[in-house]
Amino acid sequence: MDAGMKENNYGIFNSNQLKILACLFMLCDHIGLILLNDNLIARSIGRMAFPIFAFLLVEGMKHTSDMRKYIIRLILFAFISEVPYDLAVFGKVIYIQHQNIFFTLALGLLVIYCFEDKGKLQKWAYGILAISLMAALICKLDYSIAGILIIFSFYKLSPHNAGKNGKERICVNMELAAVTALIDVLFIGTRQLYSLFSLVPINMYNGKRGKAGFKYVFYLFYPVHLLVLWIINQLVV
Repeated sequence: MDAGMKENNYGIFNSNQLKILACLFMLCDHIGLILLNDNLIARSIGRMAFPIFAFLLVEGMKHTSDMRKYIIRLILFAFISEVPYDLAVFGKVIYIQHQNIFFTLALGLLVIYCFEDKGKLQKWAYGILAISLMAALICKLDYSIAGILIIFSFYKLSPHNAGKNGKERICVNMELAAVTALIDVLFIGTRQLYSLFSLVPINMYNGKRGKAGFKYVFYLFYPVHLLVLWIINQLVV
């Protein structure tokens, strides 16, 4: 979502380009789910979307001018997206058994906010992380426990932080791959291991934002593309 501004010259993708790539992966995933009867190839490609969004969420956190507004914005779009998500995925206007990915991103960002806080919240950060994991499970957020843990993993082990140090970068990526693979297998399933390929474009991030003015386009893409896919699905049924 909001992108970091720390620049490095080793990458070829700025934040906007990474977002476009993640949106394409997500679109492929949802086409496979909604229009192609859970198509294996499309959904496997789509596994790469969430880690890129999680990475950019963490990068945005580092450079946002107001973390609270960032969290509120994610929550706002979570509510905006819920009906399109429920219609497209479950065929119902309201489906309380599963919540869209914006809720997961907002909760993950809230956890990071607690770790970054210089006051009392930081003392309770690990406790808040534990509560957030339970909340993700109970509220049935998209990606559930795994989503929060993957966001937290990028917070602790961001490849971008290693800069141009080759050995450090390899070590960070190996640790991140091992951690996320374990999370995937334990909480989602082996198909989610395709998400590890997302580390390739993530490591091509150059730290630049790209052209300004597209922030809300990326936020709106999620509910709009779901609504369009639902409409198409209704027309072809």
